[in-house]
Amino acid sequence: MRIGFVTVHVQDLERAIAFWRDVMGFSLARRFQAGPAMEIAFVADGAGHQLEFIAGSGQKVGTGVSIGFDVDDIDAALAHLEKHGVRVTFGPQTMPSGVTLLQAVDPNGLGMTFVQGGR
Repeated sequence: MRIGFVTVHVQDLERAIAFWRDVMGFSLARRFQAGPAMEIAFVADGAGHQLEFIAGSGQKVGTGVSIGFDVDDIDAALAHLEKHGVRVTFGPQTMPSGVTLLQAVDPNGLGMTFVQGGR
């Protein structure tokens, strides 16, 4: 068993697609109307992983969810996020375990954790 995609309910689908495409480097895999007031888009990271964004479903935009990324250079990740005006909420900070963490949020408030080392 493996994860096929992660679903996130968003308020602004255009903004979600633009952020994940232009800042995070994902590509738009598909986008479609799922009803008269609901639209769905999938973005892909190029390594077989996808995020599904749903707008207009009436679902509350979730909190307490974050997506983790392994990175080779946490300082480069920080510089990239800052260049694009992404709000960093923590770090980078090296933890006692040896991993270095950096946390940020996307335009819809979705948490992102970037991890360097120790895995």
